[in-house]
Amino acid sequence: MNLKQLQYFRLLAKTEHFTRTASQLFITQPSLSQAISELEKELGVKLFERKGRNVKLNKFGQSFLPYVEKGLTEIEKGERNLQKLISTTSGVIDLAFIYSLGTNFVPSLIQQFVNENSNAEIAFSCY
Repeated sequence: MNLKQLQYFRLLAKTEHFTRTASQLFITQPSLSQAISELEKELGVKLFERKGRNVKLNKFGQSFLPYVEKGLTEIEKGERNLQKLISTTSGVIDLAFIYSLGTNFVPSLIQQFVNENSNAEIAFSCY
């Protein structure tokens, strides 16, 4: 089971149509069918009732879908958090300095940095 298969499963459950789902994913319909078949084989159950290119979640698919949605949502949250951490325009900068620099130099340095428009969403954590 891989991330792509779970993403394909989630979208196919929503659209209930192989060709439409494949088009939205920018893949071929046979690739989508193969990914779903491999997922079902690995899980040991069929997840959909097929009617041509249309499909409907069966009881196993309905049972599995909430877990897939929750898992993919958490992964997407983690991905967004990582993007924030590596962003050059937002986030938190941890700044450590000796006490004697804390009265004049560091505050003016931080103020100068924050005054630049591109650095408006950056916070400082001072130690």
